[in-house]
Amino acid sequence: MNIGVIPARLHSSRLPEKILLPVGQHPMVVHVYRKVALAKFIDKIIIAVDNKKTLDVIGKYGINGYMTDSCHNSGTDRSAEVVKNLDGDIIVNIQGDEPEIDPKLIDQIISLFNDKSTMMATAATTDLTQEIGRASCRERV
Repeated sequence: MNIGVIPARLHSSRLPEKILLPVGQHPMVVHVYRKVALAKFIDKIIIAVDNKKTLDVIGKYGINGYMTDSCHNSGTDRSAEVVKNLDGDIIVNIQGDEPEIDPKLIDQIISLFNDKSTMMATAATTDLTQEIGRASCRERV
């Protein structure tokens, strides 16, 4: 089973409650969840939260969350807590503030594990041109 975990800390240091800010008509973390749900190779999605307010908001969209310890130092720690007792083949940590994540990217990362020597993978880019942002804006129109 391939599990997508979205760590969603409510009180980010630079922009508190960022994950609940509306992007269009829905909270950012709801957009992330919906994008992850479009990935073909994800079997289960877990939003790992640290606050009841987040549980309440995502619950209005029919999304369940998993309450984690509020003292974790990172989203990776939060993700590790929710999967420690699950039987998952591949765990994908998806940032809760990435509402434009491409589901195909998630599938590409999971596909890397077809090579049994792959132990870990991450998405990264050096192409930080504005064309990327413009393309995603055109896609939304």
